[in-house]
Amino acid sequence: MTPFQRIGLWAGPIVFGLFWMMGLGRSEISGGLSADALLVLGLALWMALWWITEATDLAVTSLLPLVILPIFGITSVKDVALAYSDRFVMLLMGGFFVATCIERWHLHRRLALSVISRIGTSPQRMVVGFLLTAALLSMWISNTATTLMMLPIASAVVARLGDALTNDNPADKGAQQRLGTALMLAIAYGASIGGIGTPIGTPPNMIFLGQYHTLFPDAPRIGFLQWMAVAMPIVVLMVTFTAWYLARRVGRFGSPSSSDTSAEQLARDLVRRDLHSMGPLRGPELRIAVLFALTAVAWITRGEIVGADGTVLFSGWARVIGVGDKVDDSTVAMGAALIAFILPAGDGTRHTRLLDWATASKIPWGLLLLFGGGIALAKGFESTHLSKWLGASMEPLADVSTVVLVAAVCLVVTFLTEVTSNTATTTILMPILAAVSLSTGLSPLALMLPAALSASFAFMLPVATAPNAIVFATGHVTVPQMAKAGFWINLAGVLIVTTVFLGFVLPLLGGS
Repeated sequence: MTPFQRIGLWAGPIVFGLFWMMGLGRSEISGGLSADALLVLGLALWMALWWITEATDLAVTSLLPLVILPIFGITSVKDVALAYSDRFVMLLMGGFFVATCIERWHLHRRLALSVISRIGTSPQRMVVGFLLTAALLSMWISNTATTLMMLPIASAVVARLGDALTNDNPADKGAQQRLGTALMLAIAYGASIGGIGTPIGTPPNMIFLGQYHTLFPDAPRIGFLQWMAVAMPIVVLMVTFTAWYLARRVGRFGSPSSSDTSAEQLARDLVRRDLHSMGPLRGPELRIAVLFALTAVAWITRGEIVGADGTVLFSGWARVIGVGDKVDDSTVAMGAALIAFILPAGDGTRHTRLLDWATASKIPWGLLLLFGGGIALAKGFESTHLSKWLGASMEPLADVSTVVLVAAVCLVVTFLTEVTSNTATTTILMPILAAVSLSTGLSPLALMLPAALSASFAFMLPVATAPNAIVFATGHVTVPQMAKAGFWINLAGVLIVTTVFLGFVLPLLGGS
């Protein structure tokens, strides 16, 4: 344990203890802040200190509400435990199961190679192809899995081109190095950008949804279609800008010294050979592809589909079959997972299923605990009226323009998550931003959702995200290269998220 971690380990409970002593024997502290609310605030600071300093694992910190809230009489253990089995936790679990099934049969690799081979293998087209493929895959499987899967493909392309290029031609070698850097950054950045495209794409999305519906239980539900209507324009704009930025930095290759085959042809042959080595589409791949497609359609069509003029085009299959709000996206996710557990794989063996427990048990259980802990903390904010007190304390912000507020939130969260965990940061900030929204008369979505999306847009440092760290470890990218490219893409993310929300989302919310 480092000195920094040791300080955090002791500072967390000490801060909580100080807050507890401040409230001893008092029912109200000041300005409507109750002793229970003060304890919840102390617990939030304790968790924040442990998360920021990484004094212990993120998932371990997430268990604190399960112990602290009941022991200090803030809420019952029954109510706290329910947070760890919240419907959004179940949605994420089901999504993990389906994604693990896709990875088990390498369907994601086939999709990646197919997309890249069709987009083209010139240096610029390869950058666009890897970026777009990473973004598409990370909408449905984890950013880390996407990066790890695409990395060997990109590394092989760069290595083959290096073998073919003229060794004594500095221009060729410089072009190869630029391509290696651009491909690695394209994979990492594409994985982070695509993750915001669906609710299950990346942890901050689900943290926002869980806490939003906990803090505002009467608010309209946000389903897959509603989420994608907001997030996909941002994904498209971010992918477009990032592709332009990275592709323009890649030079063209010269001719190889010992062969008339161009570097572009070598790359094309490599991708096609890898795709050919996978053989024709196998039974398990076809079955999981169909299951995944049906799952995505069920997610998107569960609720109402509304036209541009506000006309309801389809009331949603849930209402058609008469179950209405009794089902949600977690029902679809778990239903798909159950089918995968039951359905034969179709690989020629009698007893193999599309998904077995040995494979399914490898999902990141710690993230599920993290979500549960965040929802439990949000319930503490709500039950003790701490959110209302925070909102009242921030009334001076009511005079700040909406443009400044949204832009400031995006900017702070984007650069804060360069050095802190985006999951932990989102968990802590959601109740605070909800309070700020209420105090300024804005819809909670106006600040909470931009913050959740911006939490995935940390592109400057290797420690910011798992994809950044993975591609940095290859040696193709230096810290200055990542920082320079990431800085401009960070700023683009702030501008794009702010613009989309001010120009598109807030008007739909009635300007508030």
